[in-house]
Amino acid sequence: MEMDKIQEQWPEWQTVELVGEGTFGSVYKAKKEVYGNISYAAIKVIEIPKEPREIRDLQQSDMDESSIKAFYEDMIHNLMSEIQIMESMKSANGIVGIEDYKVVQREPLKWEVFIRMEFLEDLQTYLDRHPMTGCEVVQLGMDLCESLKNCEIAGIVHRDVKIDNVFVNRFGSFKLGDFGIAKQLGKTRAAMSQKGTNMYMAPEIFRGEPYDARVDIYSLGILLYRLLNKADFRLCRYGRIQLNTVMIRRRHFREYQENQFRQFLIFRPVYPRLYAEHVRMTKKTDIRKRMNWRKLWRHMCNQKNLQRL
Repeated sequence: MEMDKIQEQWPEWQTVELVGEGTFGSVYKAKKEVYGNISYAAIKVIEIPKEPREIRDLQQSDMDESSIKAFYEDMIHNLMSEIQIMESMKSANGIVGIEDYKVVQREPLKWEVFIRMEFLEDLQTYLDRHPMTGCEVVQLGMDLCESLKNCEIAGIVHRDVKIDNVFVNRFGSFKLGDFGIAKQLGKTRAAMSQKGTNMYMAPEIFRGEPYDARVDIYSLGILLYRLLNKADFRLCRYGRIQLNTVMIRRRHFREYQENQFRQFLIFRPVYPRLYAEHVRMTKKTDIRKRMNWRKLWRHMCNQKNLQRL
């Protein structure tokens, strides 16, 4: 059992319960007691490969065992790089702190990765029990601007800002986590690029163009839109088919997208008009016109002050 495996890695930590399962692993709540003081942590367990069929798929692609092993070792190396980035930023505001991690090779083509991090509630679970007010969404936006500021200082582009990678602590502060971990693990899942994350993906990535930290601002804008509207961003329906058509219809894409943003962000009735402009400015397809985290933070701060009046 995974709980027993966790105990092997950190005997001082007692696994309490399974708190989440995803495409790439399971997350457990664990506790440690020292002289009556109890500490909690989240422990993520990742199996590589997740399923035997992944190896079969690679074999069918004419890869021999040594090539498959090299493929997975490269994946683990890249995954460790992503984890080390998070570990190096554990004291930074707005970043989920990683406390320790371990890699165990069970078989020639079987690895397990254990990541122990601060225990936080994921945003989706938080929303299920606590619908957010406009003021709280503004606070989330400000907190994640702080996260992106620290990413910029560290020279990092997160590339995967979305609801699944936002967490909240017991004081109501929001943090950004999972720095590219899912993307590294998704290398053998071709279908992943067609699901979920597409709705948060900046158009320059769709178009196969060079990108920078402004892709994270775009994704944050989509997240704010979803939270304020309590609905998915409408353009995601186009985004799901775009991977197959954008190279053919590239010259029409920018005009179409700008029109959709203007319609849904300004005229959609359920969208709070007070937020429309600064969220729309995060969505500019022309990255030269896209708002950066500094301007977005100032807009959010002004909005929060207005709400207090």
